[in-house]
Amino acid sequence: MASSAVRMPFWSRWNSYQAERFPLASHTVAIALLFGSTWFAAQALTSTGRLQIGPRGLAAFAATFLTLLLLRVFDEFKDFDDDRINHPDRVVQRGVVTLGELRGLGWIVVAVLATLAAILGVGPAIAFGAVFGFALLMRVEFFVRDWLRGHVFTYALTHQGITPLICLYIGTVSLGSWTALPRGFLAVLGAATGVGLCFELSRKFLAPEDEKPTLDTYTRRFGPRGASWVGFATLVVAAGCSAWLVHTLALPGWVGGLIGLATIVGAAGYARYAASPTARNARGVKDLGTLAVVLLELFLVVGMVAARGVTWGN
Repeated sequence: MASSAVRMPFWSRWNSYQAERFPLASHTVAIALLFGSTWFAAQALTSTGRLQIGPRGLAAFAATFLTLLLLRVFDEFKDFDDDRINHPDRVVQRGVVTLGELRGLGWIVVAVLATLAAILGVGPAIAFGAVFGFALLMRVEFFVRDWLRGHVFTYALTHQGITPLICLYIGTVSLGSWTALPRGFLAVLGAATGVGLCFELSRKFLAPEDEKPTLDTYTRRFGPRGASWVGFATLVVAAGCSAWLVHTLALPGWVGGLIGLATIVGAAGYARYAASPTARNARGVKDLGTLAVVLLELFLVVGMVAARGVTWGN
């Protein structure tokens, strides 16, 4: 099967890969919201004027997008053997796209990222260096692969460390220096980390009958109710930090109300699964959990733009 797959046209093979492993449409929207909420919050916390987006912002967005793509490529290497057992139907495991081709893509992405870092200046370059260094540690699973693989939640916590670093990079580009970031930016870091954890946990919920002995999931590790409480806790962190940011920026009250609504949407998914851990409700956790965190970031961006306005510049 692998040899016939490799003979497929180049763009057909890569389109199959992105559709399964890095869907461009949904990922572009999610990354744009993470970027926008961070970029605008850095400015809103330090100025009362209109928010700005310009060439530096577009470059920082491109760097954010490519960094997350690089993390996906890294995952293909470190998870290849496990995925061959648990997900043999995936495009990489079937040879539609090979690890060698992904290695080439990774080097191209690194070259573009290094170029963008050099263009954006010393401060952003140092901030990006921290992101890239942490990504390399993730690639080798912090040199404790076997231990981490036996502690699924600790694995998630350690790997989510990349999210606040990416936000620090975005904020540094937005303001020109990491030293310009105010104390209130901690709310941005907390919200982004909570969003990342909530998304990570929500997508690994299974019904008891669908669990595999070779696949470690949060529902297998903590049980249906325990996993639901852990997932809900990450959602509360994301929503709480978002509400903190709304208060700090004195955004309109309707923004806080919509954040509360988004939290209820995600909580409903966890509650349904905890009460009845079926395959349908496990999919509901993924759908509603993802929707909730996307809405949190969307409402923050809309609230800041509505309150301050946005212009081309910077």
